[in-house]
Amino acid sequence: MLCFLVYERETRKFRRTCTLKKYKDGQTRFHNYLTNDWIHEDYDHPGFQFYYYKCLFIRRAIFAYDAIKTLWIYLNDDQKKSVRRVCSLGSGPGAELVAMEHFLKERHVTPFKMYGVDFSNWRQYYRSYYSFLHEKIDRFFLQHECPSSDIFILSYFSRNLGRIDEYLEPLLTKNPTAIIVINANWYIREVLERIDELKQKHSQHSQRHWHVHTYKLPYFKPVYGKVGGVYMPTIYSTKVLLMY
Repeated sequence: MLCFLVYERETRKFRRTCTLKKYKDGQTRFHNYLTNDWIHEDYDHPGFQFYYYKCLFIRRAIFAYDAIKTLWIYLNDDQKKSVRRVCSLGSGPGAELVAMEHFLKERHVTPFKMYGVDFSNWRQYYRSYYSFLHEKIDRFFLQHECPSSDIFILSYFSRNLGRIDEYLEPLLTKNPTAIIVINANWYIREVLERIDELKQKHSQHSQRHWHVHTYKLPYFKPVYGKVGGVYMPTIYSTKVLLMY
């Protein structure tokens, strides 16, 4: 039976991902983005996961690397040296963690632990030394079960979960060095509308002053950019919010 494999360079092993039939079905689901948003059933489909990985992994890694590089400008030396735990929420195949690992290694900083959390099971796409948590991400999880981290990354997180700013509040109580949010412009605007309220609320039990920086990603400016044989809309509207 013909199937698709993913090669892990660190262990020099191949992992089976999906059959040709499931790949074709996943490709159809992926193309449905042009007329309808993806749902949880799509993300759970092995064929969709492989096609998503093939088309969007590198793009998500580039977005994350650019955001981390910009964040690094604003951190002081002590903050940079203290980055040991990184958590990507709504991590998908783990592109943001790979970007973070490469960025830190270039600067001779070794992360102690890399966490990825997602409602769908992407474990087979993860590097063997990353920790993947197959969990539903809600307010209870973020308050009580989410691992404490120095940097949280939310890349296109909460597309189907409601207001993204509601998920920032419990993360602030964990006192991270920074939070990176990569999302469409209008999601970022929702967060900014309440960011002062959140800062004021948390200043009551924390002496920390949160700085906020936003910028627009310069990549893939055309309204339709061809990726893996399919045109992906509204990529041009991607924006980054940094809280540090």
